[in-house]
Amino acid sequence: MKHQDALDLLARETARAGRLIALERALRAGLWLLLALGAWAVIALIGLHDRLNLLGQSITACAALAGFAWLGLRSVRAWRRPTREEARARLAVDSALDAGAFEALEDRPTRYDAFSVALWRRAHDRALEQAGTARAGLPRPRLDELDRYKIRYILLAALALGFVAAGESAPDRLARAFAPDPGPLLGDRDMAIEAWLAPADYTHAAPISLSDRLGETIATPPSVEATVRLTGPVGAPLLVYEGSGERREVRFSRGADGAWEAQMALPGAGRLRVVRFHTRAAWRIAPAADRAPRTAFTAPIEHLADERATIYWRAEDDFGVRSLA
Repeated sequence: MKHQDALDLLARETARAGRLIALERALRAGLWLLLALGAWAVIALIGLHDRLNLLGQSITACAALAGFAWLGLRSVRAWRRPTREEARARLAVDSALDAGAFEALEDRPTRYDAFSVALWRRAHDRALEQAGTARAGLPRPRLDELDRYKIRYILLAALALGFVAAGESAPDRLARAFAPDPGPLLGDRDMAIEAWLAPADYTHAAPISLSDRLGETIATPPSVEATVRLTGPVGAPLLVYEGSGERREVRFSRGADGAWEAQMALPGAGRLRVVRFHTRAAWRIAPAADRAPRTAFTAPIEHLADERATIYWRAEDDFGVRSLA
């Protein structure tokens, strides 16, 4: 290997070894921050945070963020940037070489007599050979020294179970836990929601109440219109629909009785949410398929006198037939 090629390879692997040391130190310094974040996420995912009232949720979220900031500051102060010498030493260890294996690449003969130059050349060639095989290894943060009881693995398992338990509510629960809701600080109170779905007239179906079915999947006729009335917020929330490849939103307006009210025709299956800074209520809407009407002749056409004919037919539809055009 040429001298410059060896130096370039050594520089790349030294930089990689330095990044490995930096990563290891970051993991060690930030371990308690990561554990705290994971524990708070588990609390949010399994729904414990949601059991508090709005003000309690905001206060605990603010307290959690303050704790994370303090732990983060401690982590930053504890972290040290690795030096070039530390990176070289790490590279030598990963490559099973002596700590000073690469020093000869940058040395020059102290004397230029034949014997001294021969010794330098031998050491230089040896260093070139070792530089060609030097490779930085994998990170070794040694977290067991700080986490003897393997809490990090327990948290990972709990996070996985939490995401399964939360289902599609996971993003909303995490948002409320990690982004404090300013609503209570502005005067919002707990929401009282009255909501229902009105099926289209042709279905002859009765309205479907949503008030006591928060978070549930609602089976409906094909075409429905949602009406949501609520009290509690001092500002207008949004009624948001997401599904069938589109997103719709309607801002609530004040009704004659002072309650907030919004209506929206739902185009198909999707998720209906009430949003005031964060999702406050949600339903999964699952309308039934609206099959096309079916018609058929039931008997051969009877030809009568005077160019008249009798036609026997039937028509069917999921919700009945009023006329045939």
